[in-house]
Amino acid sequence: DNNFVWSKLSQMKEAIDKLAACDASAAYHIAMAQFPKHVRDREFRLRFLRAESFHSKLAAKRFMNYFEFVREYFGVSALGRTIRLEDLDNASMAAMRSGKFQILRVRDRASRAILCDTQVSDETLFKDSISLVSSYCLPGDGSY
Repeated sequence: DNNFVWSKLSQMKEAIDKLAACDASAAYHIAMAQFPKHVRDREFRLRFLRAESFHSKLAAKRFMNYFEFVREYFGVSALGRTIRLEDLDNASMAAMRSGKFQILRVRDRASRAILCDTQVSDETLFKDSISLVSSYCLPGDGSY
């Protein structure tokens, strides 16, 4: 229902505004100043609502954390766009090339790709890279 989605997006915006006012969310403020179109994009925000089962406050928190994550691992220039292959570091590229992580051919109920760890292992070599790899592999814009 479109009214439901618009209502949740509105609630999420209110929650983001509250977090931005009282939270030390420097990355969000940088993104808003330099890339307002991307930050305000309906489809982009909808990804966070879906990830949190349309719970607006949780989606807003995830949204704010996303900008901190992207700035920390990919830099300010990545705040306004989808993560690209060249953004990945050597360890993340090694994780992708290892074949350890695969994108399944089937999709979830929201037509999103599913990233799967194909090997059972105690290795921690790729532990820190999984977030970076999934940021590239699962951009959420249908480009995979």
